[in-house]
Amino acid sequence: MKASMERLLMRCLHLILSIPLVALIYGPMQDASSGELPIRWVFATIILASGIWIWNGTLIRKWLRGLNI
Repeated sequence: MKASMERLLMRCLHLILSIPLVALIYGPMQDASSGELPIRWVFATIILASGIWIWNGTLIRKWLRGLNI
């Protein structure tokens, strides 16, 4: 996969999964407790990981290559 396509996919994933988190904090889901657990733990974890990958993906790839995984 080309680097530009990977960046595009990571950005889209990051933005799309951020919508429910923003809705939970500021929007109509503010008082809903049924969807809070998946949004808080699953989506927030994926959002954090994709943000770190977007920010520092080249260094992470270099580090993983050094581990020979």
